[in-house]
This record gives sequence, C-alpha cells and structure tokens, in this order.
Amino acid sequence: MKFQGFDSNNRETMESSASSPPPPGFDHMHIDDHMQTDKSDCEAVLPIPDGIPDSKLEDFVLQMKSTVGRCYTVTLDRASRTIAFSRQPRKLIIPGPVLNKYGFLELTTFTESFPEERATKLKDAWPEVELILRRKSISCVLDLANCCMCVLTTPSLKDPCMIEKAWHLLKLLSTSLVPPYMALEIFQNVRQEETINIGFQQGGICSNFGIKKDDYLKRWECLFCSLKALSKATCCHIFLDENTFTVVTTALKEFLS
Repeated sequence: MKFQGFDSNNRETMESSASSPPPPGFDHMHIDDHMQTDKSDCEAVLPIPDGIPDSKLEDFVLQMKSTVGRCYTVTLDRASRTIAFSRQPRKLIIPGPVLNKYGFLELTTFTESFPEERATKLKDAWPEVELILRRKSISCVLDLANCCMCVLTTPSLKDPCMIEKAWHLLKLLSTSLVPPYMALEIFQNVRQEETINIGFQQGGICSNFGIKKDDYLKRWECLFCSLKALSKATCCHIFLDENTFTVVTTALKEFLS
C-alpha cells in the first residue's frame, strides 16, 4: 500500500522506530527529573551514552525524536555529545483554515444566500447558531450586507460529515419557513426533517411531471387548507411555502406533554 510522500517500506521503518523503547536514562520520567522547573522554558541536558559512536549520533537523535518528540523538542550538541530536551508549548486551536500535511491551506466552505426579509430574524438567532456550530468545531459568518451565510471547517474538526450538516442547517435557515430554533434542533438530532420540492424548481414535482401552473396553484391551495389536519394526524410540524413542503418531527418533550 502506497502513501503520498512515503513508500510502504519507509513507513514500516518509521513505525518500528517509533514503537521501540527509549534508551536507558532517556524516558519521560528521567527527562522530567532534570528539567529546570524554575524557568518558563524548561530544559534538560543529558549526556549521550559512551557506547554510541559519533557516526550513529544522528540515528540516535531520530530515535529520541520518535520516542519523546510529542512532548519535547530534541536538540543535538555534537561538540559536547549531549542532547537538550525542552518542553513543547501547548498549541491553542483557533478556528480557521486547516493546514494539510504538505503545508497548504485546506478549507471546506459552503455559502447560502437568503431573502432580504429574513435578515432581521437571522440576525437575532445568529449568536445561538454561532455558539452551537462552534461546539461542533465549525466556524460561521453572517453577511447581512450581501444577504448570505457561510460555514467553514476548523483545525479541531473531527467529523467530516459535520460540515455537510452545517450546510443543511444554512439551507433550512435561508430557504424554508422552519423557525431558527427548530432548525438548530434538527442540526443537533433532536428532531428529524424532510423537505420535498413541489414547485417548478429543478427536481420539483411540477417540473418532473409537467404539471401546469394553474393546476399547481389549485392543488397548493387545497394542501394549504389541510395543513392543520395533516399536522394533527402525523404529530409533525408542517411548513408550506411557494416551492417546498417541509415536515419536521415533534420533539420528545413536546410529544410527552
């Protein structure tokens, strides 16, 4: 099996060296004992065992980096035959573009436009939207000037499917009559939702079956008049606009009450 940038033989060598035990006197506890804990930049300097020849110093340092490299920065001093260990500073994860293993920006982003009349409602709900998305390691932006919303991946994102769920949330907020609080509950799997395109948009029922506009308006009015009965019969919330028919399940707390 080939990997980008490494062949399988190199990978096996790296894994075997990483799993090998540290040399005597160079484990985590021994290094910590030599740390200068009174300084902010804690550092320990340890001599290289006499049994290691100068020609093998680089290999020895590579082994040390593979063993304790996650916790310490390892520096070799050939002249004095010593290795300096300094603690790695903790990195803060800040939402933003992701760097892939080649050092290039790797950013996944989705944008949705919304009608101008929804701007006020979205502005009021946006702090809660931003909070919930941030908990899922998704960054979001509301652009009222251009009437659009955007979601972006962050370095701490673990579930790649989460960005698609966030995109679906934007669609609910921008194109449906589903209230923002209910759309957020759908995003958090508190409710289930299904949207059917019934109009003349691409993939809509009228477009697929060639239904004439006059016939569609009559059926739409009939459907609109029966919404209350349908909602009561199915125990669901039903939202009907010009081109879509959206059904949202009742939350468990509402069903029990």
